[in-house]
Amino acid sequence: LDNGGTTATIVCAQNVPEDFLATIRTIPVQETPYRIPFIEGQPFFTDQYDQVAPQHVQGTGFVSLATVPLRTKDRIVGALNVAGTKRHAMTEEEKQTLIAIGQELGSCIGRMASEELARSQELFSLVFNNANDGIFLLEQAPDGPGRYLMVNEKATRMLGYSRDELL
Repeated sequence: LDNGGTTATIVCAQNVPEDFLATIRTIPVQETPYRIPFIEGQPFFTDQYDQVAPQHVQGTGFVSLATVPLRTKDRIVGALNVAGTKRHAMTEEEKQTLIAIGQELGSCIGRMASEELARSQELFSLVFNNANDGIFLLEQAPDGPGRYLMVNEKATRMLGYSRDELL
């Protein structure tokens, strides 16, 4: 999801015509059928894709679509889309399989994001605490001078105050 959750960008596609991708690479998630997985958080299955969203399938031959939300613990981060050129009403087993794949993909994305955040925090901490310069993180107050949120060891030595006194 991009732009505050108003659009989605296709980041991986297989066996999809390039000219089709060029026209649909970024989609507004408010449009049917994409609002169902992105906004409502529900899977959507149809063998009438050409009738549900003709503007998106023109010239592709796609008539069937399965789209499943990819969810981390607390939010929707994407959707798994499977489109077909043969009209196919999915069985319950096929639907449940795609839903399970979507859940696993969402969990993997969440774990990857958590790991990346942990690495970023570790790097920030390393730079912040070992800098040869005093570093002060300030919270700006709307009606006053604000307050220190964090100060590194060099900053406390420069100012002659303890961390507790500054915070």
